[in-house]
Amino acid sequence: MLATYSPRAFNQQRQVQPERDSTLYWAVVLSVSLHIMLAFVLPRMDFKKASAEKVMTVEFMAIQPTAKETTPNPEPVAEQQPQPVPDVIKPKPLTKQPTIQKPSQEPSPSAVVEPQQSTPTTSESAKPTTQTTEDARPTTSETTVAQESKPQPAPTPPDTKDARNEYGALLTRAIEKYKQYPAIAQRRGWEGEVILELQLDGNGNMLSCRIYQSSNRESLDNQALEMVRKASPFPLPPTSLRSKTFNILVPVSFKLE
Repeated sequence: MLATYSPRAFNQQRQVQPERDSTLYWAVVLSVSLHIMLAFVLPRMDFKKASAEKVMTVEFMAIQPTAKETTPNPEPVAEQQPQPVPDVIKPKPLTKQPTIQKPSQEPSPSAVVEPQQSTPTTSESAKPTTQTTEDARPTTSETTVAQESKPQPAPTPPDTKDARNEYGALLTRAIEKYKQYPAIAQRRGWEGEVILELQLDGNGNMLSCRIYQSSNRESLDNQALEMVRKASPFPLPPTSLRSKTFNILVPVSFKLE
């Protein structure tokens, strides 16, 4: 039979051939790319394994010699030290020399003779001591002269004593005007007396004030000081006290009625 030729069949065969050529081309490209990738990857993987194995071997080798060298060293050093101890026994012959004590017994008679001669020396030495003590004692005439030469304090005239007493009574009356019993002392029943020492000038102005004798109650002491501050300045003192500053004691008593 003769094959019939048709243009449609010829066109179909022509379309199939370029499709086969394209598949072959891409297959070749894929195979080449895979070979190139393997060529780069494989040598790197081998290098990592080799380096890891080398690190492990170095660590095992470093541990073994250090543990063995430390232990045997201190043992022979401790055994050699106690050997020179028995050499100390050598100074024994020194104890065999007690013969040096013999000459100490020979001069014993000379020592016995010395206290016999010392007895008169004590009596002789005692005599000049008594003389020196007698010489050291001053005579009555010398003592009287020495007493007269010392400056004796001038006695206070009776006028100033009376003036102090009168002026002290005047100050107590002036201070009592400002007396206020502390509330704490009233509640607890505290009583006492405070003695104040005032320093005044000739015009009655207070220069200083301090507690000469406390009442053992802080509230009473503070109240007494407050009374003095309110009462100052004080009246003029007597004429015998106006020439200079003077100190005077003023009592302030606190009693519950």
